[in-house]
Amino acid sequence: MIRTKYIVIAAIVVVALLAGTAALTLMTPSTTAPSMTSEKIRVIATFFPMYDHTKNVGGDRVDVSILLPAGKEIHDWDPTPEQIRQVALAKVVVYNGAGLEPFIDRVLQAASPNVVAVEASKGIALLPLEEGGSDFHTWLDPILAKQQVLNIRDALISIDPAGKALYEKNAAEYLAKLDVLDAKIKNALAKTQKKEFVAFHEAFSYFAKRYGLTQHFLLEGLAEEPGPDDIIKVIDIVKKSDIKIIFFEPNLDPEALTKVTEAVPGIKTLPLDPIENPVDAVRLGKTYIGIMEENLNSLLLALE
Repeated sequence: MIRTKYIVIAAIVVVALLAGTAALTLMTPSTTAPSMTSEKIRVIATFFPMYDHTKNVGGDRVDVSILLPAGKEIHDWDPTPEQIRQVALAKVVVYNGAGLEPFIDRVLQAASPNVVAVEASKGIALLPLEEGGSDFHTWLDPILAKQQVLNIRDALISIDPAGKALYEKNAAEYLAKLDVLDAKIKNALAKTQKKEFVAFHEAFSYFAKRYGLTQHFLLEGLAEEPGPDDIIKVIDIVKKSDIKIIFFEPNLDPEALTKVTEAVPGIKTLPLDPIENPVDAVRLGKTYIGIMEENLNSLLLALE
């Protein structure tokens, strides 16, 4: 009887010890962090360069789309109610600013107050246009594009602190690529004999200033087609400066250059993309840096 009593007591002690061990196991934190899945941050970029900058900084933590439909001119485009609704569903809106997107205030006012608006060109000193106002083509200077990247990075960190390390790493890598692009352009253009070029419209002022070039153009500011005086002016410049190549924009009808090419025998045309809304850029996997390199190749043909 006594023996049976001891056996029962021993069993109770063992059970208690096992229970205590299990409790300690449950209370001890795991050395392996649990896998956590979270929804990507939805970002709307107004046009392609802002899209590409944001993708490079945000990586897998962001889902970026472009507001401007392919082939549309951002200067005179108005978003539909459905497009404004899409903006309202986003967490972040990245836009160039500097007057490029005349619709942006209206879009942001209609969107949720929780949408974070990122003006990528904030803090950049703007150049004046000949006809008045400021030039908004800031992204065409790779060094100024770096400032845009930093503004995007800081905004993403502010709304998603958990992704700070990733955003900083991605931004640093992308900034290094922009430095390489800048050095490539600088070294190549420093060797050219000619320093003047004729762009389709007044878009490359920041680029020209950065790399010591003189930009001439057929269209001033936001003009949609050249007048007789514009054509006469360009013909005169082409003849005096012995320019053999003038540039058109891939998204625009190059017919406006016909009168110039007819008046100057032997002159040729090449594309020079202001990267406002390159058609099929996303589908074809194009990048801001890649298009800038294509522009450099065109410029070298014209200046050499």
